Parts: sequence; structure tokens; C-alpha cells
Amino acid sequence: MAAKPLIMIIEDHAYMRDTLIRLVELEGWQAIGVGESRHVLPVIKQYKPQAIILDIDLGEKVTGVDILRYLKANPHYRHIPIILHTSESGISTLPEADLADLILLKPVSPDDIGPLISRVLKKNHA
Repeated sequence: MAAKPLIMIIEDHAYMRDTLIRLVELEGWQAIGVGESRHVLPVIKQYKPQAIILDIDLGEKVTGVDILRYLKANPHYRHIPIILHTSESGISTLPEADLADLILLKPVSPDDIGPLISRVLKKNHA
């Protein structure tokens, strides 16, 4: 039996991070959450997620856009699909938006999370 895909949630707000983790797990996938940008690379290296849900505003000097740029420029990580999760409606006008596999504007319906992640996972493994 194949291992369940691991979805990494990068979100600084604990309640939102925990909610996304629960939604991902309800879909039958594994989930791991990271609340601070300094933990992102060590967790990716250790757990090798199959997809990442990335908040843009992490409330830190390093933003979600910085993480997105780094991951997509790095040959070791660029294959990982990244779903941007943000309340910033102008995100689609940023040049970096093209680096993301999907952009979700908050609030996202809990019923939509699973199908959208499935779409990104299938597209990446097609």
C-alpha cells in the first residue's frame, strides 16, 4: 500500500494552521504544520512533503513570497506543488504568483480544500 501524501501547512496563525491540518487529515492525507519561516527548510528536508499550503503573510521578516521564490528556484524543491493561501486579493498581480501551482483566497470553503489539493497532487504526478 502506498504511503499517504504528506501536505505541509506553513501558517503563522495557530488556529488557521490547526484547522487546515484537520481538513487535510479528514481527506485521508498526512499533514504537518510549521508556524515560523525558520523551521520551513528543516521540515521540508526531513519530511519531504508532496505539497505545501503556504500563507503569504507570516508576520515575519521572511514572507511567504520569499519562501515561494526560494523553493521554486531550488532544484531540490521546485517539484513540490505550492498552494498560496492568502487574504491579499492583489496577489495575482505579483510576478511571483506565476510560481504557485494554485492560489486560494481566504476564506476558503472547507469543502473545497480536499478537491483543490487533489487537483494539484494529480497535476504534479501526471
